[in-house]
Amino acid sequence: FSRRITFPLWDKDGNIVGFSARIYRGEKDASKYMNSKETKIFKKGETLYNYHNAKDEAKRKKEIVVVEGFMDAIRLMVSGVTNVVALQGTAMTTEQISLLKKLRAKVILCLDNDNAGLLATANNGEELVKNGVETFVIRLSGEKDPDEYIVANGKEAFLENLEHPLTFFEFKMNYLKQNKDLSKVEDLADYVNAVLKDLGESNDPILREVTLSKLSQEYNLSMDVLKSKLDKKEVVLEKKEELKKEDNNKKEID
Repeated sequence: FSRRITFPLWDKDGNIVGFSARIYRGEKDASKYMNSKETKIFKKGETLYNYHNAKDEAKRKKEIVVVEGFMDAIRLMVSGVTNVVALQGTAMTTEQISLLKKLRAKVILCLDNDNAGLLATANNGEELVKNGVETFVIRLSGEKDPDEYIVANGKEAFLENLEHPLTFFEFKMNYLKQNKDLSKVEDLADYVNAVLKDLGESNDPILREVTLSKLSQEYNLSMDVLKSKLDKKEVVLEKKEELKKEDNNKKEID
C-alpha cells in the first residue's frame, strides 16, 4: 500500500475488516486500487462501503443512495447525503443486495456516467427489481462520477437530481433505445417488443396502462395490438414458470 491513499473497510456493524489503497499520483503502470487479501472476516463482495454509517439514516428516510467508489460516497457524506453506500466496483453481488433489502428502503442507483456505469445500472437494477427492491436511477450529465459532478456543479445541483430520480422502468425504457434509430421500422419493432417483454414481468396494472398508452401515443400504435401482444407474452412467461416448477418437482422426486 506504499505511496497510496488507504481506506479502512468496515463490515455491516462498523468493525474494520480490511483495507483498500488507491493511487493518487497518476501512476500508469499500477492498479488503481489494491485491497487486503480476502479472509474469514473480509470478503469484498459481502460488504458495502459506509453501510454501518448509512443504515440508520437510510431506514429513517426510507431510501439509500448507491454509488460506485469510495470518493463518491465520501463526497456525498460531506455534502450532507449521509444515507449513501459504495459498491467498490460496478457489479452488485447477492450478499450486497441482501444488505440493501434489510434496510427496507428504496434504492437510488447513481453510478458513473460512462458506458460501464450505464450497463451496471441496467444489470444491477434488474437484479434489485427481481429481488423485490423498489429501485430508482439518477444519471448525472457532464462529469464522470458523483464526486466530480459535485466539485464542478456544487452540492445543490446534485441534491436537485436526487429529488427527481427516474423509476427503474423509466430508465429501462430510455436504455432500450440505445443504438436504435426509431425512425426505422425494424428498430422500432425491436424496441417496442423489448419494452413489452419487461412490462410483462410487472404486476403493476397502472404501470402497464400508462406505458401502453405512452407507446401508443408516441409511435402511433394501436392500443389493441399492444395489449394483445402483451397478453401473448404473459402467456409465454406463465408457461415457462409452469415448466420450471414441473422440472423442479421432478428433481425433488428423483
